Amino acid sequence: MPDKYRFLLCEDKRALREIGTWGRNVISDEWNQKENEAMIRANVLMVRISDDGLRQAVEKLKSQCAEMGLVRSEKEGDLLMQRISGMFVETNAKIGELLRSTY
Repeated sequence: MPDKYRFLLCEDKRALREIGTWGRNVISDEWNQKENEAMIRANVLMVRISDDGLRQAVEKLKSQCAEMGLVRSEKEGDLLMQRISGMFVETNAKIGELLRSTY
């Protein structure tokens, strides 16, 4: 999930350098499609998680990712990306623990 949002942040930074305005770039149809597919996949898998805390962590991560489209500055985008990356690492580790406990 974070790769797409890292890409969006980079595109916003590029647009800021090129045209001097934050958040004016439009993502391609291909990236929109990838985002839709990723969110559908995440939703399908999320409802299968029996651990309430982990399901809430995944939902919170998805919510933070959605915020990336609403950032108003480079600094805000960088801070959000750091938060998303940290949440992704933590959530992924929890998923790994849960999966290993089922072996």
